[in-house]
Amino acid sequence: GITGDDLDKLGGKARNLAKEFGGTATDNLATFQTILSRLGPQIGESDEALAKMGSYANTLAKTMGGDVVGATDALTTSMLQFKVDLQNPIAAAGEMERMMNVMAAGAKEGAAEVPQIAQALVQAGAAKLSNVSFEETNAALQALAQSGKYGAEAGVGLRNVLIKMNAPSALSKEATNMLAAYGVNMQKVSDTTVPFAERLKELQKIGQNTDALAAVFGAENIQAAQ
Repeated sequence: GITGDDLDKLGGKARNLAKEFGGTATDNLATFQTILSRLGPQIGESDEALAKMGSYANTLAKTMGGDVVGATDALTTSMLQFKVDLQNPIAAAGEMERMMNVMAAGAKEGAAEVPQIAQALVQAGAAKLSNVSFEETNAALQALAQSGKYGAEAGVGLRNVLIKMNAPSALSKEATNMLAAYGVNMQKVSDTTVPFAERLKELQKIGQNTDALAAVFGAENIQAAQ
């Protein structure tokens, strides 16, 4: 839907990105198209915001063996899963930059690479609803990767654990009794206004008991819960 002078401006920015990062202007126009199709045409109302997003995709791709398509997917998936406000293109570009830095830093320090984090985030939609920040979610996914859970498997594991943490009333009588016996305050665990780390510390009381973990989270989620 972009024509005339606006399209010429966008073409210029695509060429500039090609000069800065390598590749071709056509590749960068394809990146712009992906961003617009994922995040909505209103992003195109600001050629500055769109150019910044293209730059962030290219920058993140440098940590991924030059995979601009994968970087664009990782960034747009993150923004959609964490419900970034997309009506203000410049502000949305700022959020994309923050997310780029978080994922790159996590990949550098942790065991999961950016494409695996993107795959996990598709499944970990409960994180936003649980008031777990993007930084905390990435840290949790990197912790899961250190235990051998990557990509979608890690995302599903994190989602399942968060769902159980948020819904203590849905737990079985056996699980409720075990939690009480270990002195776990499920009101604190389920309180999304309490920092995520504090909620996890409360659950550490059953962290070494596989029977309790199985009762609370299900046998298939024991490793993710630990």
